[in-house]
Amino acid sequence: MNSRLLSKPARRWLWLLAGLLVVLSLAALVVPLFILRPFSAQTPESVGIAYAILHAAPWGCAAAALAVLFLEARLWRGAGWSRVGLVVLGVLAVGVAGLVRVNLFEKIFAPISDPVFARVSEASWVAPHDLVLALDEPPGQGGHCFPVRQIAYHHVVNLEVDGRPLVATY
Repeated sequence: MNSRLLSKPARRWLWLLAGLLVVLSLAALVVPLFILRPFSAQTPESVGIAYAILHAAPWGCAAAALAVLFLEARLWRGAGWSRVGLVVLGVLAVGVAGLVRVNLFEKIFAPISDPVFARVSEASWVAPHDLVLALDEPPGQGGHCFPVRQIAYHHVVNLEVDGRPLVATY
């Protein structure tokens, strides 16, 4: 047996550690999205946890990706078919390290910049009991309504009324 090859127990521990680092990185990506999703109950503590994870994730996931790549280098020799698993772990680790640097909330909650309006009689997608934000602009001329159910994911609607830019937010 080649003395440079790791023992089976050592290989198992390195695999376990690499997998754990990837799972923790994935959690750093998914947990804030889960906590801060619209229409879910949130407490100040849970929002604080989400923001703490968002703050730490870029450096933590970068360090985890480097550690996974180091562990893969140690495991590569003698890996055989399990090299496919090593490649998958490496791609996941590096991919998540890149994704946590993107503000996914900006992508998810992109403002509605070109809203389309319909007359109340034509708005079949708005139920009588739906909440709406109403904008009486121009005053006394009917204005605009924004169904909360539709703008809740965007939070911001950019529009122009009589040549004036306006913003509706929720």
